[in-house]
Amino acid sequence: MHSVVKGPSVHVSWHGSPSAARGTTWQVPSVGWQYAWSVSDRAHCSELVHGDPGGNEPATGSAHSSGSGTSQRGSMDDSASRHARPSCGSYATFSSATAPAYWPSSDDRWMAQAKARVAHARHGCRVRAGSLTVESARRTQQVRRTPIMILGCTSDAGKSFLVTALCRHLANRGVRVAPFKAQNMSNNAAVTPDGGEIGRAQHLQALAARVVPDVRMNPILLKPSADTASQVVVLGRWDERATRMPWLERRDYLWPIVRDALHELLAEHEQLVLEGAGSPAEVNLRASDVVNMAVALECEADVYLVSDIDRGGSFAHLLGTWMCLTDDERRRVRGFVLNRFRGDPALLGDAPAWLERRTGVPVVATIPYLRHALPEEDAFHHRRRFVPGASNLALVLYPYASNLDEFDPLFHEDGVNVVPVERATPLDAFDAVLLPGSKNTAASLRHLRATGLAREIVSVARRGTRVLGVCGGMQLLGIEVLDPQGVEDGDAEGLGLLDLRTRLAPRKTTRWTEIAWRGARLRGYEIHHGDTEPIGPRASPWLEGGLGWEHGNVAGVYLHGLFEDTRFRQEFLERLGWRGRAGDWAARLDGEIERVARLIEESGWPI
Repeated sequence: MHSVVKGPSVHVSWHGSPSAARGTTWQVPSVGWQYAWSVSDRAHCSELVHGDPGGNEPATGSAHSSGSGTSQRGSMDDSASRHARPSCGSYATFSSATAPAYWPSSDDRWMAQAKARVAHARHGCRVRAGSLTVESARRTQQVRRTPIMILGCTSDAGKSFLVTALCRHLANRGVRVAPFKAQNMSNNAAVTPDGGEIGRAQHLQALAARVVPDVRMNPILLKPSADTASQVVVLGRWDERATRMPWLERRDYLWPIVRDALHELLAEHEQLVLEGAGSPAEVNLRASDVVNMAVALECEADVYLVSDIDRGGSFAHLLGTWMCLTDDERRRVRGFVLNRFRGDPALLGDAPAWLERRTGVPVVATIPYLRHALPEEDAFHHRRRFVPGASNLALVLYPYASNLDEFDPLFHEDGVNVVPVERATPLDAFDAVLLPGSKNTAASLRHLRATGLAREIVSVARRGTRVLGVCGGMQLLGIEVLDPQGVEDGDAEGLGLLDLRTRLAPRKTTRWTEIAWRGARLRGYEIHHGDTEPIGPRASPWLEGGLGWEHGNVAGVYLHGLFEDTRFRQEFLERLGWRGRAGDWAARLDGEIERVARLIEESGWPI
């Protein structure tokens, strides 16, 4: 089923004389632009950088000069790797059939401002600053495909995994695709280029789709902070009003936000791949649904029900889930998917046909079980034991631990063994102890003391074992955590290994940060309430800008994502005696996305 929608084309005008444009770098979105230059000065060329305003590496295109005073025309593909060095000019036109997802859009017009970075001209003359104005000029045709929605019979059926695979599969076929999950519950969060907070899974899915992560891809994020309480993040920001609302009263407030985000993304992309949460068979939650069949019906999506066959009971799960749907909901279901299948497909026998006879819905794909290195959405499946001879790192798992996925690069280095520790365990044989973030630092501290882990961490730290705390992990290494406004769970006494005081506050910092570090640049992201300050000699600056402190073998940082940096990971592990060579995690992750995407084609799924 296809329908036609319209997408914008844009005109980009240089405001200033041709000579003022010399040495200028113009940044434009990387979505396959067609462009034309009106050339008025071939003697001095500027370089067109084809990239996004979020700081990602730019792709590049090419242009061919046709002489002074005439137009140059060419095409830009975001997979190209050539440099464009067109002549400087006073006017340039860019057009695209698709609006960039990370710029504001409406039905008829969209507008964005792009800064022109002015440098020295080639011959050393200074030039004056200018700007680019980008605005809607006309609308062109774009094919819109029916949205695909992945729903699971249970939690952890593999929905996030399949959405990631589908996004890359479609992107590889040239479809401008984006992910969408209306509501996610996870303490594994990511930060978008504009400083919004979304679920880690949707961030990964955006990378798989080769689009810039956008808060609209996960408009509602629930971050558990107690057994019966979660912080509610709406469009990337903590929403205190929604957080205080009773669960069953939130729908009237949240649904319009979900609906608007959904339709905006639909208008800007050829296709969306939607993900549900839990199971649509939870009939007790139907009245408050904002994430499952409510979304499918809103955008008339093709729904695929997924079951984890490795757990057993798949055909009962699929049949039972289908039976719990209303007639309107059943009509949206296009197929069943058996995920994580091991063994000979002949073992399925006539069960798929049996299921189709009862439902009228075919089994469209059987996805084989595949071990992979992609981060988990909200679970933590790594389970390892101490390995003599390896570099053994203890990862302490306390209640409300967050952003555990940032330690994945360590799990996948040869000779490095990361062991999750949840209860009192002797830590003296480990080479390092890692303390992750926490959504409730006071509760995490109480757990450490109740289990005896607090005493063990302090003991090995005083004997010289390397201890590193990240964000909440750093806060609990300090002297005290003050919570005067009840942001989390009250004041708490820290482990006292660093002379730090943390004062929690409703203001929440969510941003990407880049700092100088040992002659290089180090990039990470912040997600935290309040601030931390040194209050004694046992807290020397380790990262600039108040982002990290250390004392001997104990260190704490606010920056998440540091272990994704190859150099940082190499130096950290070498200090522990590791003799390996750290790999490029970004390249490894992209390779894993390609590997899981191949499963879609190999399964014969008719997407």
